[in-house]
Amino acid sequence: MTTAEAVAEPGVVPPSSRPIPAARAPAGAAIRRPDVLRYGDVDANGRVDVMDAVRLGNYVVGNPVDVFLGAEDFALAANPHPFNLPGAGASDDALPPGREADGSGRVNVLDVAMIARRAVGLPVPIVGDTVPASRRVAP
Repeated sequence: MTTAEAVAEPGVVPPSSRPIPAARAPAGAAIRRPDVLRYGDVDANGRVDVMDAVRLGNYVVGNPVDVFLGAEDFALAANPHPFNLPGAGASDDALPPGREADGSGRVNVLDVAMIARRAVGLPVPIVGDTVPASRRVAP
């Protein structure tokens, strides 16, 4: 059995083609729109920690997750890889972080790995940096 056959199970949508989850906060919580959004901070608590990696890892493999950010902010925070250095996504950055060479943006296990590396203190470019205001959709 090839890898493609193993992955192509009926009814299973590959994570890279799944839409960003609709904003759904857990019971009693509100969707957050932080003043400062950081690459990798998928739960909007102001820091990149292991829970960001766990939450995003669950999302990538298709498990249900609670989302604390609106869909646009989640897409930015959850997708720091590829880094596309030297820019951090400012309006004059031709290819911002999280965008593939073809312009698409996919949240996948590489994003999870980079967030996990940062969470345990390893140096990782972009993760933990502030998302430029020019990349965010106005409220």
